[in-house]
Amino acid sequence: PAIRELVEDSVTGLLLTGNNVNSLAEKITFLANNIEARKRLGVNGRDRVEHEFSLDLNINRLEGAFRAVLTRST
Repeated sequence: PAIRELVEDSVTGLLLTGNNVNSLAEKITFLANNIEARKRLGVNGRDRVEHEFSLDLNINRLEGAFRAVLTRST
């Protein structure tokens, strides 16, 4: 799933498996009661996106993919 590329469980966010309503409620309650965890997850998530999914990095990755395709087709 694409969301797992962005979120590392308990580091950059909290992940759920399936449609587990009890787990969702526990995680919402945990975040509601833990300001430090909310801050840490938010900072870590933003840092990860800024460093691993920046516009420059994605442009370079896309250019590399195009070059690979062009090299194979010539």
